[in-house]
Amino acid sequence: MNVVKLILNNCLVLRADYTDAGSCSLSLAVYDRGGGMESESRALASVEEAKKELSSRPVILILSGYGVIAKQVQDPGAAGGKSAEKISADSIVDKVKSNDQEFVWSEGGKVLTFMRREQAAPLLEQLSGAKAKLVDIVCFKAADSNARQGIQASVAASYDRVMTLRTMLLPRQAGSALCLLTVARIRLGLLGIVLLLLLVNAMVSGGVRSNYSQVHGALQAALESRGRQDDAARDQQQKLADFSRRPPYGYAWLSDRIAGALPDKINLHSLAIQPLLKPVEENKKVQVAESVVVIRGMAPRSEEISLFTAALHELGIATRIRLASVEQNRDNNMLDFKIELEL
Repeated sequence: MNVVKLILNNCLVLRADYTDAGSCSLSLAVYDRGGGMESESRALASVEEAKKELSSRPVILILSGYGVIAKQVQDPGAAGGKSAEKISADSIVDKVKSNDQEFVWSEGGKVLTFMRREQAAPLLEQLSGAKAKLVDIVCFKAADSNARQGIQASVAASYDRVMTLRTMLLPRQAGSALCLLTVARIRLGLLGIVLLLLLVNAMVSGGVRSNYSQVHGALQAALESRGRQDDAARDQQQKLADFSRRPPYGYAWLSDRIAGALPDKINLHSLAIQPLLKPVEENKKVQVAESVVVIRGMAPRSEEISLFTAALHELGIATRIRLASVEQNRDNNMLDFKIELEL
């Protein structure tokens, strides 16, 4: 018997069908543990429209449409006699699986389906802001003729894979979401049992007042303790969300472009993307300079700095480039500089 499925029963299926890299249409359906969709999917204008539902049930996210790529996964035992095309496909599969920061992927059968994380990042941030209990992400690529059947099969496989005690015990987002939902369901059940016992006790015992006072005090203390734990969990999730806010470009891509514009005679001391404005403090929001890049380095002459700023302008990645400071370093007779970019 699968206890997790028994307690949580069904889950929500949120499909994001991308028409291009910047926009997608959203639809929401309910998947029952019996093995099928309970209802037809309904269109959503935004994540906020279903915020309450997404935060109170397990959510499986389906990414489809533009930007979804499928690659055949080769059998490890069939390594001999591979063609150059198969070797290239294998290298792509290995790259995708080993780089969760750059790709969102799922694997079904012998097919790996994936999408660049920066394309899905805005939607994932909206789901995080809505406190959606996301337990799995499935990338799906199929022709329109079999899309419905294919999606239902993918959802069924994902549901059976993640709705388990093993997933709940893993230190990942899916495990945390399942734990929170399970505790919420069990807590309500336990509260109902306690109230029922109190009612029976009132009918059969003359000392119900004393007993009720003791049980009520213990229950109140447990609820307050749980409230403090919830507050600490929300504070931790807020800090993680603050740190995970991304600039308009990927970190690796942005760093590579800046490095490519660097003149040979300039040495960089540091490259800070969205740097902290204040040190991280407990129970306080993390403050970062959003969409800001700070570059520090040294150059032998001011002409080299001018060449660097001109090269940065040509990249077209910043709305504003400011030379914040230039100082003479007395130890090595070099110029220490600081450049700020607003993305």
